[in-house]
Amino acid sequence: MKISTKWEHYKEYTQTVSTICRRLGFAAAAIAWLFKNEDNSFPSKILQSLLFLMGFFLADIIQYLIASILLKIWIRGREKELWDMYEKSDADVEQPTWIDKPSEFLFYTKVGFLLFTYILIAIHVF
Repeated sequence: MKISTKWEHYKEYTQTVSTICRRLGFAAAAIAWLFKNEDNSFPSKILQSLLFLMGFFLADIIQYLIASILLKIWIRGREKELWDMYEKSDADVEQPTWIDKPSEFLFYTKVGFLLFTYILIAIHVF
């Protein structure tokens, strides 16, 4: 099996994890809402879990924002180089690995935020 095929599998896996995590994020918000006090406040562990949940959603948005900005800048640079060299703006190019590093870091960060969200909810429940 080609390496490029394995990278496609990796891409599918990370997209699936992101989709599942978003659903779990909304579910965590609903679960936290169940523990709201009569005065519309939240117990401390639930409030902390909601803060981690906000971190999850922010990391999720920033992950894709940063990835799209870096990729656009890199693609535009390659287009200009190709045009200057060959007077065409499309060709096979190798993407450098540094472009995916911030996105990969944020991917694991957001999963960590979600994990801590559920740990704090569990600590409150048990």
